[in-house]
Amino acid sequence: MNQLDSDYREGRKLIDECMRTRAQLSSFDLFRACWSLIEENKQKFIPRAALANYHESAWRVLVYNDFVKHFAKVRPEFVPPARSLPAPAGAAVMVTIHTGLELGIANALKAKGKAVSLIFLPAPQNKDRVTVFRPLGQVQFIKADADCLLNASLALRSGRVLLADCDHPLPENPSANAVRAISRGLFEFAKRTRTELCFVLPFVDRKGHIDFLHKSMGVPPRGNQDDRQKFVEFLGSAGMGWMRWELP
Repeated sequence: MNQLDSDYREGRKLIDECMRTRAQLSSFDLFRACWSLIEENKQKFIPRAALANYHESAWRVLVYNDFVKHFAKVRPEFVPPARSLPAPAGAAVMVTIHTGLELGIANALKAKGKAVSLIFLPAPQNKDRVTVFRPLGQVQFIKADADCLLNASLALRSGRVLLADCDHPLPENPSANAVRAISRGLFEFAKRTRTELCFVLPFVDRKGHIDFLHKSMGVPPRGNQDDRQKFVEFLGSAGMGWMRWELP
């Protein structure tokens, strides 16, 4: 076992001990106590985060995703806490990037009374996230298949918010951590359907709450403009400038 693995095992022991000795706490208070331990012992948890050498916000999101899955096994009633998120007045296309916190966005929108449709891939980690986040009310899951755009259009017609990730790895470098491509599809879909386009980036604050940076672009005008560049600028203003975003 190398030193990094040893440090992470020690960190997990701290968390398990906290959950054992403070079992009388409510789920929310116990979660907060455990997260404080993670923040205080950051070096023990960094080895778990593939992007730890790039940026602190990436470390926190990756460790958070790992921890909430572990915590939910002990406290299955727990739902990860999220801050408030501005909700569009009507139907909207809301684009984000892969963070594992997409259902946190959905829960925040549901708390504002919005019906949400989420485009997803049927991957094992997505099933795990449904178990952890237990979406408040009904979230419609739209499978990313040949009928995806048809089902997405129907969702918008019924006034729902369509939420989806727009980034993907580059084919020539699929394992790169700090280089991602931004797909054109969602941006063109908002333009074609004359629907409000919103950008959202979830992150984890130092207290272990999911928070959001959000920007509404209104209904994108018809024409040749590429709204992906505006999204990249939004990501840069939100502290994601350390990533390299390609627009193929």
